[in-house]
Amino acid sequence: MTLLLARNLQVSHADLAAHITQYSLPPINPAIVHGAPPITDTVIALMDAEINRQALMIAYIDDFKLMMIVSLAAIPLLLLLRKGKASAGGPPAMAD
Repeated sequence: MTLLLARNLQVSHADLAAHITQYSLPPINPAIVHGAPPITDTVIALMDAEINRQALMIAYIDDFKLMMIVSLAAIPLLLLLRKGKASAGGPPAMAD
């Protein structure tokens, strides 16, 4: 699951980051009405942190969905289990 989480994180990060352009970033200074907003290292770091946060959430959701599918697929296997034999003569002995 850790391997899938890391892989899903990278895939989600790449998908989300592909939609980020300099025009999709909010302007830092509200006085800037037209033109491209100033892109500084701080803005890039903040956007990367937000993309990482959202990509991690998507990766966790995908992993839990996979665990749900595996669990649901394993439920019919319960029908293959046999009941244990009852011991003759009282409660089972405790192992020392």
